[in-house]
Amino acid sequence: MFRDTIDWLLGIDRVLLGEGEWGIALRNRPEVWVIFLVILPAIALCVWSIYRREGKSLQVSPRVRITLGILRGLLMAFLALVIMQPVLFVDKENRRQTNVLVLIDVSQSMTLKDKLTDAGDRERVAAVTGIHRGSGRLSLEEERALDSAARIDLVNQAFAKDDGALCKALAEKHLVRTYAFANGLHEFPPVKAGTQIAEGPATAIGDALLGSVNDQKGTPVAAIVLVSDGRSNSGMTPETAAQYLANRDVNVPIYAVGVGNPQEPKDIEVLKLVAPEVVTAKDWVTFEFMVKSRGFTGETVSAELAVDGKVVAEQNVTLLGAEIEQAVTLKWRPDRPGDYDATLGVPVRAGELLDTNNSLLHHLKVVDRKIRVLYIDGYPRWEYRYLKNALIRDTASIEVHCLLVSADADFPQESSRGVPSLLEFPAEKRDLFQYDVIILGDVDPRDPRAFAAPTSSLTWDQALENIAQFVEEMGGGLAVISGVHDTPRSYRNTPIARLLPVVLEGIDEGEAGSSDNITESFHPKLTPEGRESPLMRLEPDKAMNVELWEDNDGREDGLPGVFWYTPVKKSKPGATVLAVHPRSGNKYGPYPLIATQNYNRGRVLFTAIDSSWRWRYLVGDKHFYTHWGEVIRYLRGGRLIGSKRFNLYVGRPTYALGDKVELSARLYDAEFQPIQDPSYPCEIDAPGEKHETIDLKAIPGKPGQYEGSYKPADPGSYAATIGPTVLGEEKDRTTVPFSVRLPMIEFEDPIMDRKSLEMAASKTKGKFLTLGEIDQLPKLIQQSGDLVSVESKEDDLWDSPLFYILFLLLITAEWVIRKVVRLL
Repeated sequence: MFRDTIDWLLGIDRVLLGEGEWGIALRNRPEVWVIFLVILPAIALCVWSIYRREGKSLQVSPRVRITLGILRGLLMAFLALVIMQPVLFVDKENRRQTNVLVLIDVSQSMTLKDKLTDAGDRERVAAVTGIHRGSGRLSLEEERALDSAARIDLVNQAFAKDDGALCKALAEKHLVRTYAFANGLHEFPPVKAGTQIAEGPATAIGDALLGSVNDQKGTPVAAIVLVSDGRSNSGMTPETAAQYLANRDVNVPIYAVGVGNPQEPKDIEVLKLVAPEVVTAKDWVTFEFMVKSRGFTGETVSAELAVDGKVVAEQNVTLLGAEIEQAVTLKWRPDRPGDYDATLGVPVRAGELLDTNNSLLHHLKVVDRKIRVLYIDGYPRWEYRYLKNALIRDTASIEVHCLLVSADADFPQESSRGVPSLLEFPAEKRDLFQYDVIILGDVDPRDPRAFAAPTSSLTWDQALENIAQFVEEMGGGLAVISGVHDTPRSYRNTPIARLLPVVLEGIDEGEAGSSDNITESFHPKLTPEGRESPLMRLEPDKAMNVELWEDNDGREDGLPGVFWYTPVKKSKPGATVLAVHPRSGNKYGPYPLIATQNYNRGRVLFTAIDSSWRWRYLVGDKHFYTHWGEVIRYLRGGRLIGSKRFNLYVGRPTYALGDKVELSARLYDAEFQPIQDPSYPCEIDAPGEKHETIDLKAIPGKPGQYEGSYKPADPGSYAATIGPTVLGEEKDRTTVPFSVRLPMIEFEDPIMDRKSLEMAASKTKGKFLTLGEIDQLPKLIQQSGDLVSVESKEDDLWDSPLFYILFLLLITAEWVIRKVVRLL
């Protein structure tokens, strides 16, 4: 009852007092000096002046005046207190449990095996992972275990050590939630923190930081433990995410645990392989690739070519380091036909960060069939004579039919030994399509002796359209050699013009002329592409080869100069120009002299000169047929990739795991008419002796053309095959290999990005730790404890009954005394 009365007098809720720490404050309190130096002296002065004046006019004892002054002062002070509005306040502490988020990087870069170089780092990492227990130096077995463990393995061991002691220590004052992230984020139980598998194709650290915080749905976060190598290559940057977390109402500190070696790693990489896919038996096959290294500067390694596991060629390479690409060329001559796996690479050396990028696999198909060549020319010019003779002499690789348009009717057209002479241009597609390469010399297309076969109704324009189809659809090769009379001028606005890698419109008729009228020669200038092309490689050494072509220092042992050329307008987009005129050109640049391009399924070469035969001077066929032999084999390449009736193509030879393999096909029946089936099966041979079949769908409006896609499930070597399964027709089946590798974005820069991790920790007032310091996390994070918030409540005292009673008592007491002493 007494407490209730007190509560009523003060006008407060006693329950409020029991909720926390209470006190009394003045809502409108002025500065302290104002109270003591202004307000109180003013009240005293006012009271003194009032009763001093009344004391002179009335006979009142000093005791009475003092008593009345005190009462009047108390009354005025009380009124001043009411104006300051005294209130009762209560501060209540609210404690909320906070979460600690543990984010573990499971991207593919975490599969790297670091060779830590600092002895102290090695010992600390070995200790926190449990590889080394006790004191003293690491044993040889422990050293090997440390070096053979991937980054994710070390992280797993650190969290699994002592039955998950790390997570248990973090959970003493917090709720621990664990997440794995790569290009996405998913939660897993803390007890599985030591069992993660790294296989993510990309790393999105910033997205993981914000995603994990947003996943708490309002629950406060005490800290984030980020375990990563810091190499973010997707989504928001770690710095941006850290800045966002730092700008929140409550800062979320990031404790970044760096995994990996921050020092420059050692590595050798083999890349940029250039090699044919199909070759002829007993022909030399050239493999060109690049070797890039870091950390092995000055060391000599052996670049090797292994075929079906056996080393068949090798070359010593002194590494330049600094990731400089060094060219390597290896050659091999297959003796018999078959399908071969060629491995180009450098043996893995001790201390390498990656052991998966030291080699490249190339599938090679070797066929035992000569290259069938049809060579048509208008008259027996020197270029025709020497090239025809060289082709006929190449009995090991070439089977040639020559058709000289100006020859008499009874002249026996020349051909390879044992091959019947050709009487006229093939009128039937099936006869024309048996060739691999067509060489078109200086021929008037409208000459009835050239393409209009006397024994058939074939017209010259139909014949040119058949040649175009031979290139476009059958993958045939076409070489066009300029001449002073008709080629290429007479082929403007014909199907041949669309095949050429150069534009014929606007050709300058006046600049080209007869060799008899030109006395000054010039040497073709190789373009950067020409310097790298096997077609222009007349000498193995690149520098000597350029000197041979361009005769830069005036040496007499260079190639003889050229006197005549056809100046075309320009090269087409997508064409590869191998050589240009050293001095003459137009607004588009120097005149192209030798150019190539892939046209649909086939390959085309154009040469603006007609005097390569002069390269035989003093050396015979050494340079002349080295060039033309490579040209013939290059042009045949499109033909060999697929069969003549069943042609299968993949988008590229190598895919990253997760990509779709795009397949397309051109299919013909026995009469070379497009197959009309709505779909056609394609067989896939996958790693592990797995076999699958997918259907390629017909492309509407494009008879005989099919397309489809396939998504590989595993890295490794694959082969796609299409064609008939009928007994006796297996030779028409086509197999195209392709390989699937792990995405390389995660391995482009494998060094731990310590700077990025330190910046993220610094922005959020956290801390960066190495993996060897991960055991410090519980002590650092426990200092934050639960999140404490103070809730304040107020209740007015100045308008409570007690204040009214005190006011009445003071004013009544003064009135009574004044009444008694007759001051009223």
